[in-house]
Amino acid sequence: MRELLRKLDRHWFAPAPLRDLALVRIFLVGVVLFVFPPGREQPGPGELWTPLPVLKIMMLPFGEWGAQPQFMLLEAVHLVRWVSGVCALVGLGTRASLLCFAGSNTFLEAHSYSYGEIHHAGGGTLLYIALFALSLGPPHTRMSADAFLLKMRARAAGWRPPDREVTESELARWPLRVAQWCIALAYISAALSKLGYGGLAWLNGYTLERHVMGDVMLKEPLLGRWFAALPTIALSAISIATVAFESFFSLAILYPWLIWPFVVGGLAVHTGIYLTQGVGPFLPLVCTYVVFIESLRTTFPFRHGLWARYDGAKARLLRNWPRPD
Repeated sequence: MRELLRKLDRHWFAPAPLRDLALVRIFLVGVVLFVFPPGREQPGPGELWTPLPVLKIMMLPFGEWGAQPQFMLLEAVHLVRWVSGVCALVGLGTRASLLCFAGSNTFLEAHSYSYGEIHHAGGGTLLYIALFALSLGPPHTRMSADAFLLKMRARAAGWRPPDREVTESELARWPLRVAQWCIALAYISAALSKLGYGGLAWLNGYTLERHVMGDVMLKEPLLGRWFAALPTIALSAISIATVAFESFFSLAILYPWLIWPFVVGGLAVHTGIYLTQGVGPFLPLVCTYVVFIESLRTTFPFRHGLWARYDGAKARLLRNWPRPD
């Protein structure tokens, strides 16, 4: 039992680089802010209003349970989203900015899905969960305006900076772990849904062919007709591979050396679904793969990791930099 607890503690709270946390913050905030903004739906007909539970909770300070947000409130949330997003991107008031940014995006996304239409969101929700986890993580002391201002205040007060800068923290790993397991659970849910509704028939190839042909008639995806014409045994193999990928994605968390095959496999799966069925392309979900930054970096298929090359080049530059006499 003690050994299990020790492994769990190391899984969640082993020291991790703060630089990875900063890079994930910058990437995810930039993606949500500029590439995948939430829906900008204005208040719709009241008879279609079916608010999601999370929106009911977030609307409690502004009205009764299940109240519909009005135009001015939605515009105010959009303004909060932009201001907090820019602050989170540069790392100014990072924790509060991340919390406001994640909350405002969640509010707007939930509102857009509260008029009776719910479909594949492409993984945007996972981006917001990752942002919430980052906001509750350790102080963002790397690559942030907060860190710069702290150093400036220390110098103004005459404090001597420490000889060795803190680069790791025991609390830097768990926000990324939360996002990683949420991705794995999303994939497991997709696999269970396929097997729960279709059973083993989902793996026979005919089921996939029927779904693809239906999408071909409605959306005319680029490779839909070609894909549907593949031999049944090939479609069956693709179905089995897809379910296996979704079912065992969690192995990439438990065994980091598997992360590259699963990331490449995820890119192949989502690209294939988009080209053959016109669904997705689930780019927000693919973007959340950045939370595996430590595993991707340490198992990069070269002898030295990217950061080792970067640190070596920086050390050589500083060594050869001309010093004033």
